[in-house]
Amino acid sequence: MIDLKKFQRAEEIKKEMLELEAELSTLFASNSKKTKNDSGKTAAIASGKKKRGRKKGSKMSAAARAKIGDAQRKRWAAKKKKTSASK
Repeated sequence: MIDLKKFQRAEEIKKEMLELEAELSTLFASNSKKTKNDSGKTAAIASGKKKRGRKKGSKMSAAARAKIGDAQRKRWAAKKKKTSASK
């Protein structure tokens, strides 16, 4: 069983390491925020800042994607029918 004091000290050390890695990455980083440090993490991630943008992976269900695809194919078919009728 892990001693509570040891666990707390381990957490403190981990936090210090992250802070030092962030400081190192800023020392050697160019003007770009996406400069990678030695561990392969970007400076923004190493400093604990949140990444912007959408997370990778699909958040939409397969049924929803199928429904959207069917609706789009229906619109394309209507447009194609309309253009072929006007010729």
